[in-house]
Amino acid sequence: MFDYDRKPVQPIKMQALAIVAAIAAFPFAAQAHEDEAHCEAVEVSVSDAGFGDVVTVICNDGQALIASNTYPAHPMMTGIVGTNEQVPVPAENYISPIPLQPVLGSEPHTRDAALGVAVNGVPIYDYTGGGEMSATDLSEHQARNDTVLTQQLDIFGGHAGRGGAMTITITQRQLA
Repeated sequence: MFDYDRKPVQPIKMQALAIVAAIAAFPFAAQAHEDEAHCEAVEVSVSDAGFGDVVTVICNDGQALIASNTYPAHPMMTGIVGTNEQVPVPAENYISPIPLQPVLGSEPHTRDAALGVAVNGVPIYDYTGGGEMSATDLSEHQARNDTVLTQQLDIFGGHAGRGGAMTITITQRQLA
C-alpha cells in the first residue's frame, strides 16, 4: 500500500541509507576503510612531526608497520648516572607493528618487548629495566627495576637497551 501524503525521500538520504545497508551487509569492507583511515593517521603523524625522511610507514594485514633505525637525531645518553652498560647502536630496518584496530585485553600481560613506538621510530618500553615480569610483579611498583629511580635514563627519557638499540622509557621532552 502506498502512502500518497508522504514526501519522497531525498536522493542524498537514499544514498546514506544504501551506504549504511552496505556497511551492515559487509562489515569487512567497513573494517578495511577504518584501517585505511587509521593507517593514514599514522602516516600523517610521522610526516607532520618531521620524521617522514627517516621513518617509513607501511600498512598491511591490519597493522601499521613502522620502520626506522631507532636512532634519534637528538643527543643521546646525556645525564645517565646509573648505567645498564649498553652503548647506543642503530638497529637498521627495525620494524614496530602497531595494530590499526587494537582490542583491550581482559587481563594484564607481561611483555619483554616494545609497547609502542614514537613518531621518530624509537621503540617505547615501560619503566622497568628488568625484563619480563610475573603477574604478581605487575601489581606492585618494582623500585629495583625502575629506570627512573636507578637513574638509567638520559635527559630525553631514553637509553640504550639490550642489543644497543635506543629506547624511550618515559615520555620524551624533545624528539627533534
